[in-house]
Amino acid sequence: MSTDNGLLDALQTFAEAIHTGLATSVDSALGQRLANRLRTRMAAYFRGLADTFPYVEIAQVYGRFAITEAAGGTGAGKATDKVIEDWLAEQQYLLESAIVAGIEGAVESGYSAELAQWAEAMGWAPPETGFAVATNPKLMDWARTHAGQLVKGLNVETQKDLADLIAKGLEDQVGIPKLSRLIRQRFTDMAKERADMIAITETNDTLSQVALQAGKDVGADKKEWIRTTDFECDICGPNADQGRIPIDDTFESGHDAPSGHPRCHCSLATYGADPDKIAGLLAD
Repeated sequence: MSTDNGLLDALQTFAEAIHTGLATSVDSALGQRLANRLRTRMAAYFRGLADTFPYVEIAQVYGRFAITEAAGGTGAGKATDKVIEDWLAEQQYLLESAIVAGIEGAVESGYSAELAQWAEAMGWAPPETGFAVATNPKLMDWARTHAGQLVKGLNVETQKDLADLIAKGLEDQVGIPKLSRLIRQRFTDMAKERADMIAITETNDTLSQVALQAGKDVGADKKEWIRTTDFECDICGPNADQGRIPIDDTFESGHDAPSGHPRCHCSLATYGADPDKIAGLLAD
């Protein structure tokens, strides 16, 4: 057993060294910087929601609920959903700004970092500080599409979360002051927990797509799912166990690159680049 544990520790250490050494790893210096920026933006967004939430309208729903309940009906659910939906629609531009800035920034910075790492792998002199290359338009298209899907999904999740909280408050008859405090506390929790999850997951999603597209752009023909210390993950473990697979194939989980799940820290490595293609991209 001790031998097995020692081997596992060695494998994890080796995997970590590869993982953190990749320019597009969420745990690289660049990845952490990008995740921190997105985390800050998302935390500010959720804290801002606490200040703009329509507490007065919810109080009115609360009053109507008490009357309709006494009459044998409820209707508070639909009224609450409508209030929250309309309010989130008014705040959507703030969410879009935070998400788009985070994802597009990660695409641009990650692509340049990946090309610079390929250049160094070829034994060429490291690019100068401030080095940047034109990002593949396919990546920017992916970024815009992904950002739009993320905004829509976050709004749906936020609406359900708040509607469930309010429904429980109404059912338990906690009173308007306490219900308002519960709503504010939920936004505080979102600014910590959800902002962190979004920052890690979405930065990793983006950087992994950058690694995949950059690999294709330089002619790489293989890719590998590099896991971190979580060797027990049922999603990422089998993907990593596949080793190097054709770059256009999907991994066992059905993903073409990490993240495999929320808060996934795994990364993608590509192999077989064409030096001429690397040189051509660097020269553009």
